[in-house]
Amino acid sequence: DLYLGLLRPDNGYIYYNGIDHNNVDYHDLRSKIAYVGQNITLIDGTIHDNLTIYKDSITYNETDIIKSLEAVGLNEFTDEEFLHVYIGENGSNLSGGQRQRLLIARAILMRLEILILDEPTSSLDSDSRESMYNLIESLNGKITIILITHSIGEAKGIDFVCKVDKLSVKTERNDKPKNNVS
Repeated sequence: DLYLGLLRPDNGYIYYNGIDHNNVDYHDLRSKIAYVGQNITLIDGTIHDNLTIYKDSITYNETDIIKSLEAVGLNEFTDEEFLHVYIGENGSNLSGGQRQRLLIARAILMRLEILILDEPTSSLDSDSRESMYNLIESLNGKITIILITHSIGEAKGIDFVCKVDKLSVKTERNDKPKNNVS
């Protein structure tokens, strides 16, 4: 909430590319950020509907839609027929991992700069969790990802780790190989 500007700090500063929070246009900032939380909200419609919900604010074509789905491993939905299949209320016909990947695909399609993932693997089985961390690793260097997790030992492609413990924050650069974080 602080990073998104929904709450403002009582003291201290949050910096965005060297600009302190008092000098940031939060409307502009929010247009560059996607948040994927534990409780996923999708519109009642199709894969295509959910990807193109912000179609008035971005320019893309059908090839871009397919590429965004492929980037997150939702290849099964890239067929024209599956793009227009009804996914149920709030994506009830999709698995938890598919719903999360769909929102990440939307962020890729919208060419957002920052993706905040709040416990993206909390409701996934071990294979899906591994797949999600592989996806996160594949996005390293393409988009800034803020990963909020209790299971940092499984994460891949992490540049910095900030540990929060009893209101103290410790930040350290991750010098370990990107595919072997512990």
